[in-house]
Amino acid sequence: MKKDSVGNFETWKDYLKRVKIITKQDLKIYDKPNGKVIFENKENEHLPFNIVELKGDWAKIEKLGGDFKQNDFKKYNGWTQWKKGSEILIDIVEYVYE
Repeated sequence: MKKDSVGNFETWKDYLKRVKIITKQDLKIYDKPNGKVIFENKENEHLPFNIVELKGDWAKIEKLGGDFKQNDFKKYNGWTQWKKGSEILIDIVEYVYE
């Protein structure tokens, strides 16, 4: 038996884990939520990320592939604040054309 549905509910966690790319202006990456800054994007370069985990207003992010040495790659993985109250601090790209 098929049920008619009016709409689907999706949590922020599920939604953000499936989006293609997120970016953030004035990006700071922390070792843990509210922890120590391990990377700061002072030049506001375009650095695309995936979200792998959420804890409240914080998101654990991983840098997408690029021209980085393996050791250098680690400094781009960590935590950033993705929202502050009801304000979304990240830019979200749901789809890309390949």
